[in-house]
Amino acid sequence: MDLILIHYLPSPSVCLRVHNLGKLDFGGVRNAVFVKSLNSSLGELDTIVKVRYLINRGPWQSRWKFLHQTLRGDLQYGNNFPAFSLHMLLCPLIREKRLHVPQVDRIPEEPPPRLVTIVGPPGVGKTTLLKSLVKRYAKETLSDPQGPITVVTSKKQRLMFVECPNELEAMVDMAKVADIVLLMIDGNFGFEMETMEFLNILTTTGMPGNVFGILTHLDLFRKPQTLKDAKKRLKNRFWSELYQGAHLFYLSGVINGRYPDREIHNLSRFISVMKNPRPLIWRNSHPYTIIDSFRDVTHPTRIEEDAKCDRTVVLSGYLRGTNFAAQGQRVHIPGLGDCTISTIEALPDPCPTPFMDQAMAKASGKTGRRRLDEKEKKLHAPMSDKSGLKIDGDTIWITREKGFNFDADADDDERGEGEELMVGLQGERKILGQTEEGVRLFSDGGAIKNIDEDTGRKQQRFARFVERDRESGDELVDDEGFVSGEELDPGDETEITEDKLGKAFREVPDGEEEDVAFADSDSDLGSISGDEDIDSDDSDGDSDDASGDGDFRWKENILETAQKLHERKNSYRTADLAKLMYDESLTPAEVLSRWRAEIEEEDIEESDDETFFKKSGREKADELDEDRAIPRFDYEELKERWSVGENIEALRRRFATADLLKEKEKAAKDDDSDVETGDEDEDDEGDGEFQDLETGEEHKPDDIEAEREKNARRKEELKLRFEEEDREGFNNDKAQARREGGNEEEFGEDDWYDSQKAQIQKQLDINKAEFDSLDETQRVGVEGYRAGVYAKIIIEGIASEFVDRFNARIPIIIGGLSPTEDRFGFVQIRIKRHRWHKKILKTNDPLIFSMGWRRFQTMPIYSTSDSRTRNRMLKYTPEHTHCFGTFYGPLIAPRSGFTCYQSFSSKNPGFRVAATGTVLDVDESTEIVKKLKLTGTPYKIFKNTAFIKDMFTTSLEIAKFEGASIKTVSGIRGQIKRALSKPEGHFRATFEDKILMSDIVFLRAWYPIRPHRFYNPVTNLIGWEGMRLTGEVRRDQNLPTPQQKNSAYKLVERATRHFNPLRVPRALAAELPYKSQITQMKKQSKPTYMQKRAVVVGGEEKKARDLMQKLKTLRNEKVAKRRVAKEEKRKVYRKKVAENAEKREEREKKERQDYWRKEGKKRRATLSASPEQPRLALQNVPTPTPGPNDLTVTLHACALNHRDLFLRQHLYPSPSFTTPLFADGYGIVTSIGSSASKSWLGKAVILAPGRGWKDSPEGPESPTGLAILGGTSSCPLGTGQDVVCVHEDDVEEAPKHLSSAEAAALPLTGLTGWRALVTKSGNAQAGRNILVTGIGGGVALNVLQFAVGLRANVYVTSGNEEKLQKAKNMGAKGGVNYKSDSWEKDLKKQLPRDRPYLDAIIDGAGGNIIAKATRLLKVGGVVAQYGMTVGPKMDWTMNAVLLNLELKGSTMGSRKEFKDMVAFVDEKKIKPIVSKVVKGLDNITEIESLFDEMKSGSQFGKLVIEITQDSSSKL
Repeated sequence: MDLILIHYLPSPSVCLRVHNLGKLDFGGVRNAVFVKSLNSSLGELDTIVKVRYLINRGPWQSRWKFLHQTLRGDLQYGNNFPAFSLHMLLCPLIREKRLHVPQVDRIPEEPPPRLVTIVGPPGVGKTTLLKSLVKRYAKETLSDPQGPITVVTSKKQRLMFVECPNELEAMVDMAKVADIVLLMIDGNFGFEMETMEFLNILTTTGMPGNVFGILTHLDLFRKPQTLKDAKKRLKNRFWSELYQGAHLFYLSGVINGRYPDREIHNLSRFISVMKNPRPLIWRNSHPYTIIDSFRDVTHPTRIEEDAKCDRTVVLSGYLRGTNFAAQGQRVHIPGLGDCTISTIEALPDPCPTPFMDQAMAKASGKTGRRRLDEKEKKLHAPMSDKSGLKIDGDTIWITREKGFNFDADADDDERGEGEELMVGLQGERKILGQTEEGVRLFSDGGAIKNIDEDTGRKQQRFARFVERDRESGDELVDDEGFVSGEELDPGDETEITEDKLGKAFREVPDGEEEDVAFADSDSDLGSISGDEDIDSDDSDGDSDDASGDGDFRWKENILETAQKLHERKNSYRTADLAKLMYDESLTPAEVLSRWRAEIEEEDIEESDDETFFKKSGREKADELDEDRAIPRFDYEELKERWSVGENIEALRRRFATADLLKEKEKAAKDDDSDVETGDEDEDDEGDGEFQDLETGEEHKPDDIEAEREKNARRKEELKLRFEEEDREGFNNDKAQARREGGNEEEFGEDDWYDSQKAQIQKQLDINKAEFDSLDETQRVGVEGYRAGVYAKIIIEGIASEFVDRFNARIPIIIGGLSPTEDRFGFVQIRIKRHRWHKKILKTNDPLIFSMGWRRFQTMPIYSTSDSRTRNRMLKYTPEHTHCFGTFYGPLIAPRSGFTCYQSFSSKNPGFRVAATGTVLDVDESTEIVKKLKLTGTPYKIFKNTAFIKDMFTTSLEIAKFEGASIKTVSGIRGQIKRALSKPEGHFRATFEDKILMSDIVFLRAWYPIRPHRFYNPVTNLIGWEGMRLTGEVRRDQNLPTPQQKNSAYKLVERATRHFNPLRVPRALAAELPYKSQITQMKKQSKPTYMQKRAVVVGGEEKKARDLMQKLKTLRNEKVAKRRVAKEEKRKVYRKKVAENAEKREEREKKERQDYWRKEGKKRRATLSASPEQPRLALQNVPTPTPGPNDLTVTLHACALNHRDLFLRQHLYPSPSFTTPLFADGYGIVTSIGSSASKSWLGKAVILAPGRGWKDSPEGPESPTGLAILGGTSSCPLGTGQDVVCVHEDDVEEAPKHLSSAEAAALPLTGLTGWRALVTKSGNAQAGRNILVTGIGGGVALNVLQFAVGLRANVYVTSGNEEKLQKAKNMGAKGGVNYKSDSWEKDLKKQLPRDRPYLDAIIDGAGGNIIAKATRLLKVGGVVAQYGMTVGPKMDWTMNAVLLNLELKGSTMGSRKEFKDMVAFVDEKKIKPIVSKVVKGLDNITEIESLFDEMKSGSQFGKLVIEITQDSSSKL
């Protein structure tokens, strides 16, 4: 007979036949079915025992052993399987289901109010339900409930209600903090999208455990059967979405603006009796709070100066979760961002429970009530309109329907307190409580007319504490039923008589006149309870004595009374010592004196008014002896007492250093046994041989056995000490038995579970006892602010939009962050697209994550694992399964859940939860690869060897892939061998068979990719706009989708194939069967009737056709008119769209400029850290072919500009590595296009350096702006090559007096200087004084030459005296060194006396030129700025405004200005200055030296490259 083990897997069941039961191993079985069969066939099953067992360490081996023995015995003795064995196996499993991993219970003794969230779509009745619940609990009506509302529901319980608005951001936040969820559903409509979204969010963030469904609008059902069916259908769907048996309540209709009281009562009972569910891990490990009060405490002066200044706000609420740090707590406010708490302060609880009030009353000695009275049903709703009173920050709003005009003399009208306050404010100015009869402070009190100066208290009053009876200190019973008006039983209260009162409370006889005698102590005041007298025997005898001596009974036996009071006091308090030790203003001697109460502490809070009542010297002495923290002792007596050895030994046993082992041995021996005393009982330090220098005694080394015995004694002592300290925890019988080697069958995993809970509880008790011993200030500093405390949180540096856009209906949550969560890195996740989300998710598309407290937008990369070898990137998320994802964001603990959204907008009609998942790992790096497929073609084939081209570009790339496997499309495998010397990028490969020339060879490779470091927090509280998808951007900007040339579908043109007709031989056709014989009909000689008949329209049909034709004509005319009208409207719309596009383009251009200005700084900083530049490379390209209007120019020379250096340093926008460098070029026209002028052929020309600017004086006409030649993607043309094709309008004939190097140095710098001098400055005239700064650069030298040619007086600045001298030789009137602090004064001395000022400044440096210009320029002078090499910003001073100076920016110039400049150079025979010339484009080393020289700024003039014509190449 065989035993069959069926192990259920996700796949179909796998059956294993086990012949030897003794060798069966159950260690890895999780879910199994054991089947006993009479034979090996599965068709004859006798008995089936189903076991579901969660294997745990410890007792599972014993249960499998029992099962093994039972089954083996059953197989041996028969087929009757024991019935009790199944019960014995399943009972522990049922108990096992109830157990969870033990967690630390962080619920404080005074827990915060339980958070009840009301969630539902709009119009479902959330506000009505909130009003009904508040009316049920607090007996108050809120007209406009807003924000969190806290109510007291029983003696020990409070609830905080929050209405969740219909915004996805709020639903996401509330799902993370809600304790109870009231999910409202429109019963007449059914489940809506918002409800399903919130349920999915709850599932991911952690189900709170208490989710109630509430059906509303049930009064709209007319038929009872329809209502019953709807309830059943909605209940089944609700159970399927949540869990079976979930509570569903029904609210029939609305009566007087609220739901029926009975239905609300049932709902409130369920809410009140709900137990605290198992805490969620996230809430149990993070501090958080939900804000119910908000105030802006920014100084008004700052707001007046700058309305957009950062604000300081105060947020108040009940603390929850773990403890908030006392200082520097990092928090995250969803919708606002990460913040640091500036100050946190505990406030009095605004809505305490009666239990808390009773505890305070018990501590203060007052009696408390046993029932929740109407007055104790408190309500805390600072953001709501409570009884016409609303508190908004520092403003109090009082609402009254009839206005605020009152008749003060009308006594008939009943007014409330608020109305009486308004009447008093509108009347004449009087002091508070002043009437015509006098001053009345209370409504039921008498009016005060005269003030007696002799009356009043002469001495400060003392506080009295009265203890309650033990009988009245019973546990308070939770009263949720709100039985109002119930009073205490008369017997419960202690009778208070005049005999039990002191002298201060007794009536004075009429005939006696004496001063008021104030009680100096509580004894004089008497005893309320009658049980607090210290000496009860004496008080009975003197209770009837009313004489003067009896009034001061408290003074009798004052010494004994002081001694008894002294016994109750704690001396040498640690808290006071800690405060004094850290007080820097006190010396150590003063600290010790104050701790011993030898010096009385000064009351710094005592005011001058409180010094009226001063005590006599005797009273101070009495209080000093009675109330001091440390009493006075007889130190001689103490010294004599502690000199006795027995007393010291008894004291020593009270500490952990006691020798417990000796006590144990002493107790074990008989009373008459001798106890050895000597060296063995003393310390056991060391074991070597040494001599005591003081006593001269020599010690011999101990032997090994003695050392071992000593170590054994030490271990035994430590064990006894641990058991002594742990007497209540684990030092029980079972623990001792387990240590002594008891059987494992005796104890199960339940005991282990209880032990774990006991260990956690013990640690909590230790922590609580330790913290209770500290002072409150010290406890807050160490432990932080505990949960349940109502605290005020002050946060500074909040954006002003948070205050301006504050909405009380949006919940504000403050969540604490751990140090790990404040770091950023790459997060690996497991993610799955939600099955209800319509679109699949694409890699690198922006996605909003809700993870932890944060909501942020990032760009994830999806991937999958290829057989655990690599993490391969996925372009899209897979269908119906999980995949991996990686993104950059804040780090979070693994196994944390999250939800994803593409947009929070409510305009999205679909399901907005895009994906869900969990965090797998967090790391600073990631490894994701993407497949790379390289293709090439053979161009030479030698048997199994072939030369492959077009796969690589350089030999270095081939060297990296040597030995890699390649394959042809036809399936022939091969391998890369070596790179060929020539041509570059070709290699030799071998294949397993000969390939063809038509074969395509491809290489599969992988290259790593990294996610973008993009993190955009969702700040919806201050205004937020997330990154849009590319399609959305194109749709908003009306941009067409670019068509990739290789991705476009091409029309396949196939030649029409003509097939010959089927011809069957007659002999074969005759032998065919009848069904297969070929039948052919002869062509008819005459047309048939159907072919030759004519259709004649007449009668009704003709009229109908005529009518339809007329109707179509009219309709076509209307359609044409409508089309014209629509076209007119479209023109207006297109015009508006064009204007918006133009404005958008200007804004984006400005943003681009700002971005590159900032990016330039960053890259410049990066360059300074690593000054390496991209290397120059010479490439061979095909000779370009000219177009119809193009000219082919063979370049002879090109020149460098600073923009070329910036391009190599990545400081210039839109760099391109495929476009040749340089914008200046000179060459000879070698060929022309078909439509170009033939006069250009053979002429020397210079190229215009810009495109898109024809003749406008304001700026480029092109909507994309000016495009400059060389190195950028905006213009794919550069002069760093042999041959170039340009349009005939983009060249000018070179002046004949210039050499090739001089002509190449002219275009860009000459055009820039010409526009700055002639067009912008407006002072290019003879006799004008012009300053050119930074002489030595190309533009500055050209400006100097042009101004000299125009006979203007030119002055220059430079930091090099040699350059100044060269400029003077070129015609400059003077020059100064700008490194001098007062160079403007030196320059002013050089100006002519008849014109001692400058007319214009041509500047390219920036910096502080405006401040210098105000001292040199004339009124209305011009500063023409063509560059800012010093920095991207300039200061514009007030002096420049008063002098009416003009600052004009200038960038290169138009095509017309370029033509004028060349003509002027030709006319004046101006030769540009050339600093250095390098010959040949292939001379890379010398060209690099030109860049180095430009970078250092040592050149004087242009740097030129003379190009050699050896091949078609470009740089």
